[in-house]
Amino acid sequence: RRPNHLPARARKYSAISERDKGDQAVKRGKELLAKKMLTSALEALEQVSAQDPGHPDLEAALKQARESQEIAARLYNQGTAALKDQQPDLAVISLAQLMEMYPFHVQGAVALAEASLAAGKALAEQGFPASGLILLTEAQKYCAASDEKGGRPPRLDVLKNELGFRGKPLAAQVASR
Repeated sequence: RRPNHLPARARKYSAISERDKGDQAVKRGKELLAKKMLTSALEALEQVSAQDPGHPDLEAALKQARESQEIAARLYNQGTAALKDQQPDLAVISLAQLMEMYPFHVQGAVALAEASLAAGKALAEQGFPASGLILLTEAQKYCAASDEKGGRPPRLDVLKNELGFRGKPLAAQVASR
């Protein structure tokens, strides 16, 4: 009898083990969402969905991750469209919201640095050096951005060089005007 009973018991423990793995993966996905690591969270949750589509906690977490990605995409598109339309002030608003919800969006960091640089220069040229200085300082901050895996696009280094050249940061040049 025992040899016939072992496979059923082994299947039972295997099913429990698989459910535990699913629970841990969903928990990990939720932790990544809390850390604002949207891409990694979505990848982790979609992997659970492929392996255990009926997991009880999966649907809500997956919905939240997908909605967050959609909002991030919309904010990025609004910001870059405003930047192309030479409205850096509007671009800064949308892209700052993007970076608040998803600080690992490297293309968003590049666009925000570009928008902040353009808006800061414009304000400084219009006789508002303090306001320009604030935006230039923000632009410098976003030049240090990286994605969830530590990657950095070369454009950030170009912007960083533009913000601080000849040993004197652009922000200091604006402040001295």
